Amino acid sequence: MGRPSPLDIYSLLDKSNCKDCGYDTCMAFATDLLERKIRVQDCTHLMQAKQAKNREKLIKLVTPPQKPVIIGTGEREVVVGGEEVLMRHQLTFYNETAIFIEIADDDSDLEEKAKYLTDLTIERIGDVLKINGIALRNVSGDIEQFKLAAKKLNEASNLPIMLCSLNADSLLGAAGEIKSKRPLLYAATKESWEKIGTFAIQNNLPLAVVSHDLDELMSLSATLQKLGLKDIVLDAGTYYGPGNVSVTYDNIIQLRTAAINKEDKNAGWPVMGVPAAYWSQMKIEGDKDLWKHQYEEVIMGAIMESIGTSLIVLHTGQLKDEIWALLALMTLRQ
Repeated sequence: MGRPSPLDIYSLLDKSNCKDCGYDTCMAFATDLLERKIRVQDCTHLMQAKQAKNREKLIKLVTPPQKPVIIGTGEREVVVGGEEVLMRHQLTFYNETAIFIEIADDDSDLEEKAKYLTDLTIERIGDVLKINGIALRNVSGDIEQFKLAAKKLNEASNLPIMLCSLNADSLLGAAGEIKSKRPLLYAATKESWEKIGTFAIQNNLPLAVVSHDLDELMSLSATLQKLGLKDIVLDAGTYYGPGNVSVTYDNIIQLRTAAINKEDKNAGWPVMGVPAAYWSQMKIEGDKDLWKHQYEEVIMGAIMESIGTSLIVLHTGQLKDEIWALLALMTLRQ
C-alpha cells in the first residue's frame, strides 16, 4: 500500500473546520497528521461514537507498516518503531533509535545512577541529546528484590522503564508495582508467552518477544496478536564473536524488510537489540582492557543505529566517566 495523501486523510474528517484541534482547517490537521506531528485522537469530533467507522478507517490508513509502540508515560514517554521506509534517505525516520541503559536490581547505587541518567542533557548544534530509558535487570534472581528495585526506580526517575527478566513470576511481580508507568516487559519466550502476554493485555502494557529463530519469533508474534496483544517489540537476539555480528545484522534487516517492504503483520513491529549482551557472551577478566570491551559494545550499538533498529540496550553509560559512549551514539542517531 502506498503512502496516503493529505486528501485521503481529509476525506475521513468531518470537514467542519471547527478549530477545536487548534488548526484553522481540517486540511491543515490532515497534513500534520500525515507528518506525525499530531495523533488521530487530537480531533475531538473523530472521538465521538458516531465517527467510530471513520476513526477506525483513519487509524488504519495512517498506521505505518512498522507499527509504533509507546513506552512510558508523560513528557518522557518514548515512541519506538513507526517507520515507513528501510533507509532514512527514502523519506525520513520519524522516531530515533531509543537508547536504554541497563541497571541491576541489586545495584547499591541504583537511585543515584537513575537520577544521573534522567538529568543527563547535552546540547549539540541546536539539538538537546538525552537517553530515552532505563532497563532494570533482575540480576539478583530474587522476586522481592526486583519488585523493590522497580519501585525505587519509579520514584527516582520519570524515564520510561524496561523490566528485564526471563522469569515470568519476577517480571510480572515487578510490573505489578509500576504498571501505571507503562513499562516495557522483557520478555516473552516460547515457554512464557501465554502467562506474560495475558498480563500485558490486561494491563495494556508493551511486551518484548524474544527468540533466536525468526520463524519462531513470527509465530510468537502471530499468537500474541491473536490473543489480543496490541503493542509488541521484537528481539531476534544480539550475538558477538566471529561470524555472529553478521547474524545479528541479517536478522534485524530481515525483520525490517518483512515489515516495511512486504507488510508482514507479524514482523510489523519495532525491532530491538541488546549490545549489552556483550558482557554475558564474551570472556572478560576484571577491569583489564575495560575500554576495549566497552568499545566493542558501542560498535554494536552504532551498527544497530545505522540499520534503523528501534531500540538498543547498553551496559556502558551508567557512570559519568562513560559519557563518551553515550555521546557517540546520541550524535550518530541525530
